[in-house]
Amino acid sequence: MGPSGGTFRRRHGITSAIAMMFMVLIGLMALGFYSQITTAGRLSNNDQKGARALAAAESGIQFMRFHLARVDIPPNVSTTSQLLVELREDLNAAMERSGNLGHRTVGLTVDNAVAIPAETNAMIAVDTPTQSGFSVRITGNGSIDGSGVICHITGYSGAGSVRGTKHVQLHFRRDTYQGLVLNNAVATRGRLTMVRGALGGVEGLSPNSIANVASTYGVNPAVVVSGGAIGGNVGVIGHDLTAISGGSVGGTSDFVAIQKDHVKIVTPPAFPYVDTAVFEPFATTKFNPNATNLKNVRIPAGTNPRFSGDVVIQGVMYIESPNVVEFSGGARMEGFIVFEPKGNSTVNRITARGSVTYGDVPPGSQFDALRAISGISILAPTASLSIGGNVSAHVRGNLILGSFDNSGSADMRIDKGSLITMDQTATSVVFGGKSVSFSETGAGNQPSAGIRYGSHFLPKDGSYAEHN
Repeated sequence: MGPSGGTFRRRHGITSAIAMMFMVLIGLMALGFYSQITTAGRLSNNDQKGARALAAAESGIQFMRFHLARVDIPPNVSTTSQLLVELREDLNAAMERSGNLGHRTVGLTVDNAVAIPAETNAMIAVDTPTQSGFSVRITGNGSIDGSGVICHITGYSGAGSVRGTKHVQLHFRRDTYQGLVLNNAVATRGRLTMVRGALGGVEGLSPNSIANVASTYGVNPAVVVSGGAIGGNVGVIGHDLTAISGGSVGGTSDFVAIQKDHVKIVTPPAFPYVDTAVFEPFATTKFNPNATNLKNVRIPAGTNPRFSGDVVIQGVMYIESPNVVEFSGGARMEGFIVFEPKGNSTVNRITARGSVTYGDVPPGSQFDALRAISGISILAPTASLSIGGNVSAHVRGNLILGSFDNSGSADMRIDKGSLITMDQTATSVVFGGKSVSFSETGAGNQPSAGIRYGSHFLPKDGSYAEHN
């Protein structure tokens, strides 16, 4: 009964309704929690992909810094369009050998940009399990003079619609090489072979360790030593590019010590580009085969002169290609020999079988301009020089040749100069004679005319940027 004598009316289902409300609320909370966790997971996954993509892009930056620092752009490339064409060729040649591209290539797009890889939707892999990698696009820097480039890197992670991407860029400035190749006593683009004799210093002036040699030949072996002595170290551009079976290097004949202490992996030095046109206006004297005093003489192509007696070269001897020039008597150089940079070492040859000595360029108005030129002894990048016989040779300045060999029992001394050969062949430098000694390398006596160096690219300070 109720207080007023009525009866209670039971309300069925209230408890069930309240329970249902709680179940709905708990379900909604669970759904919200699930949604939050799922969203957080997706955001975390996206963040991870973004981080991996950025890391891949950063790897691309370092990859391109390495390669752009090692290209060799000719000094006559003066426009941005020429620059990008040359850059594509250099990078394609370098990367084809590296294995990073696989079967892919470096291309040039229709809008004159360098694309790495050239193939659509391709990338250079950084981490295969996460499908991370990068692609590169190199453009001009906005100028037309080829002074620099902009490297655009896109980093990737994942695949399809959920692929993460990041974009970064870095400006590079064009920088001329500094002639470091002349830090070596001998440097060659081909194979260097030591059979007998010695490369070293000049007693009382320089130690034997001055005679460092370097080869940028990419074919094994780049340096062969079967006898003789190399006083300094051997520089090559990769592992397993030497074949040393005899002789000594760095003062030791212990093969283990040679490989450990005296064979160095080096960054390929830039070789010079030779332009002998600057010397042509001085070579005004018509060649007379009977003359013994050769003043600013020009030897026409195909003359093939043989100097059997003593001769004096004053000023410049300009030799047109092709020619075979032989000195079997004594030759005194009061100037320098310049060979027209045409043909190759099979048709352009200089042979010295007699003594070679040097003196200063003589006085006189016809030699005034030539006296200001320094650092050159022989400038013959497409000619071979062969030293033989049993009489010594003594020159001053750098010898920039196609190839070189010595034989017989003649000693050769080079003052303030290096021996550089440009032929990328298996016979670029062959030492089979007695000794070749260096008072100084050419590092401190750079040629003041007739050569220029190419350029590479260095990052421009403060130019790095990230773009989403």
